[in-house]
Amino acid sequence: MDTQKQDGDKYLVFDYKALRLMVGLIAFSLPFVVIIVNWSVTSSISASYHTKVRDVFVGALFVIGALLLAYNGHNPRLDAAQIGGVWGWLGRFWKAALEFRRLERQYEERIISLLGGVAAITAALCPTACDDCDADVKSLIHGIAAGILFASVVYFCLVGFLDRVKDSLFKTWEEGGKAKLRAWIYLICGVSIAVILIGAVIAPFVLTVSVAKERAITFWAETAALWLFGIAWMTASKCLRALVDTDEEQLKVIDLQGKKTTSRMQEPQPSA
Repeated sequence: MDTQKQDGDKYLVFDYKALRLMVGLIAFSLPFVVIIVNWSVTSSISASYHTKVRDVFVGALFVIGALLLAYNGHNPRLDAAQIGGVWGWLGRFWKAALEFRRLERQYEERIISLLGGVAAITAALCPTACDDCDADVKSLIHGIAAGILFASVVYFCLVGFLDRVKDSLFKTWEEGGKAKLRAWIYLICGVSIAVILIGAVIAPFVLTVSVAKERAITFWAETAALWLFGIAWMTASKCLRALVDTDEEQLKVIDLQGKKTTSRMQEPQPSA
């Protein structure tokens, strides 16, 4: 009995690629759900909290938050050649700088993922103010939490995922293979999310708050950012054969051959 239970339990472990896929799918589909259920465009995705789609919006943030809390990321061990720039300069004045950087990088992705997860749940618990209401403390907390969440997404696009395939950016398409394609997707998504969100913050000051709300600039900016968020994480899940070089790399959601396969969520990962 015990042996059977142990054999069954080992197939219940999440694959890290499946976790990435779930995060990506939820982020990508949220704007569609908001538009379809409301059959209208609100001033922002967050403003949908005050509509009939509130439960879906809050639930999506909670699920994304929980998945980010469960995501440990990579724990790379840097060598001297991989540490440079500011850290190399700091090493002249602080002897422990390089060693600190090595240790910090091992836990960096885990910390960023935790921050992103907490931020997503906080954004769900502290709704933004309705369109006709004055901003309050909760709406301020919501804005800060949303900023942290998207900042963590940008981090994973430009650091967490890109780091493992960035060398392929400097290779030909034939040499770099599908890793080069994934690298460009991470780079474009990360930079685009950052630019879009900065633009959304600036827009109310340039166009006035009323005009920004009337044109739903924040809504469309958040929608684009969520789509890019979803695309980057689904790409990192390697769910599509077109994004990987071998069958072994691809996420197997369903094993059509009926073979049992085991995979642990946080096993060392050769590439993103």
